[in-house]
Amino acid sequence: MKKHTASLIFFISALFAATAQSADIPNELSSVLFKIDKISRHQTAFANTKSNVFNAAYSSALPAGCIYKIKTQQNNREVIVQIEYHPKNLQNNTVYLSDDVYNFLTLEDSSFESDMNVQLSFVGWCNEKAQSDFLNIQSLVVEPKDSRREIIQNGLDKYYIQLGAFQFYQNSFGLITSLLPYLQVRPNFYITKTSAQTSCEDVFKVLAGPYSHDDAVRISGFINSFSKDSVMLKSSTDAIKGDKKK
Repeated sequence: MKKHTASLIFFISALFAATAQSADIPNELSSVLFKIDKISRHQTAFANTKSNVFNAAYSSALPAGCIYKIKTQQNNREVIVQIEYHPKNLQNNTVYLSDDVYNFLTLEDSSFESDMNVQLSFVGWCNEKAQSDFLNIQSLVVEPKDSRREIIQNGLDKYYIQLGAFQFYQNSFGLITSLLPYLQVRPNFYITKTSAQTSCEDVFKVLAGPYSHDDAVRISGFINSFSKDSVMLKSSTDAIKGDKKK
């Protein structure tokens, strides 16, 4: 079984290497299960690498610069990572993550850690030297506890584009990644918490901004012209109201 898995991983790695210059990358990994592990557990292997970047992930089988969505089978959590190739003493079927991402995916619950299977879905490439070493989406996200205050500080004349609502706001990172090229002026992403209308659980609304009214109307209209999931225009006042405790 291990030999078969290793052969499959090798084939997939070769497939991606052969198509690295193409924009049409086949998503062959959706049917392959990977394991995950913490970078901090392997300090010798990762002694000279960046281990504290939220979305950085390491693999000896996947090509550097690839951006993937990782989705857990056990608890249905998602996160976006960018792969950095790492050849030394690593398992081919394991993706090595920062502690923050690993703890988010496993809910910091040891019962998940022994057998956590994840699926990988290809999102895109990040190969330009002028870009940051890693697609660190977390650096653009304002935590829920700070979002309302910062929206007020930005001014009540500003507008925001609501990208969606999520049970776990980290699940929005895939959508954020796909929409970044269309948001034009790189925004921050504000997370506001509100109670769901159909259940007692909280949901997190993700707002891109701040924008002027004209920019928000133009950008949201363009996104809605091609996206199957519509975005919504929100004034600062609407955004603040949505964050009030129910």
